[in-house]
Amino acid sequence: GGSGTGDSTDNYGISLRLNAIIQTTNGALTVSGIGGGSGTGDTNVGVNLTNTGAQLKATGTGNVTVSGTGGVGNGNSNYGVYITSATASNNASYLSSNGGNVIVTGVGGNGTGNSNHGVYVTGTGATIATTGTGTLTINATGGGSVSSSTNTGLYLINTATISSANGMLTINALGGNVGTGSNQS
Repeated sequence: GGSGTGDSTDNYGISLRLNAIIQTTNGALTVSGIGGGSGTGDTNVGVNLTNTGAQLKATGTGNVTVSGTGGVGNGNSNYGVYITSATASNNASYLSSNGGNVIVTGVGGNGTGNSNHGVYVTGTGATIATTGTGTLTINATGGGSVSSSTNTGLYLINTATISSANGMLTINALGGNVGTGSNQS
C-alpha cells in the first residue's frame, strides 16, 4: 500500500489513471491495495481507477477479484475502492469480466475524517459489471470512527453503473463504524 506519513495525501495502494489497463483473458485477475497516509491527510485510497480509461478487466471467462482498504489517516475521503470517470465512451473507467465472476470488496479508512466510503463509484461511464453469465458481488463497508460522518458502505452517484448481464448480482453494504455522525449503507 501507499506509505505516506504525517499529513500526506493521495497515498494509493494501487492507482490506475489515464488509459492504464490491467487485463487477463481466461485466467484469474486478483488486485489488492491498502491506502497509506496518517495524520490529517486526505484521499488515501486502497484501489483507485480514475480519469478516462482506467480499467481492470477479464476479456474472457477469467474471474476478477478486487480488494481495497482506505488509509488510516484522520483526513477525509479515504476510500476502499474508488472508480471515477467522465466519459461514457469506450475509454470509460471500469472493472469488469466478460464471462467470469467479479467480486469487489472495499473498506473505508478508520480515521476521524468524513466520507470514508467502502466502495465509491461516480461519473458517467464509471462501471462495475459482468457482461456474460458470471456473478457480481460487492461487499462494501464504510469506515470512520469517533465523530466522523457520511461513511457510506456503497456510494453510487452521477450516472455510475453497477450491472450483471445474466448472473446474480449481490450487494452487501454496511455504513461506517462507531461514532456520533451520520453513516449510511
